[in-house]
Amino acid sequence: MTGVKLVSIIFWKRVSIVKICAHVFSNPVLDFVERKGLTLKLAGSLPVIPTPFYNGKIDFDSLLKLFEHLFPELDGCTLCGSTGEAVSLSLDERLELMKFAARNTPAGKAIVVGLT
Repeated sequence: MTGVKLVSIIFWKRVSIVKICAHVFSNPVLDFVERKGLTLKLAGSLPVIPTPFYNGKIDFDSLLKLFEHLFPELDGCTLCGSTGEAVSLSLDERLELMKFAARNTPAGKAIVVGLT
């Protein structure tokens, strides 16, 4: 498929992910994943990275710089983990962060997202 980028986003922790996935992915994608029973083995280096803030808001410019610095050396990263300020983010902020990561992660890299 020309022009299609594959980025794996893995949701971490025991929560109902379908509702959250629906905000990030279109329903046809979810239906396909469910129908095929797709799973992904995590392997490689996927460190938990900090969520940068500026004036109390997520600093997406700094996060992009962090992605550009890390992704050439890593297999992916983990967002909203122990150093990702997950407990201080609203659901809308987490969704915005996941969408940003999906748009700005190089093809073939994995994003693990902590949800609780």
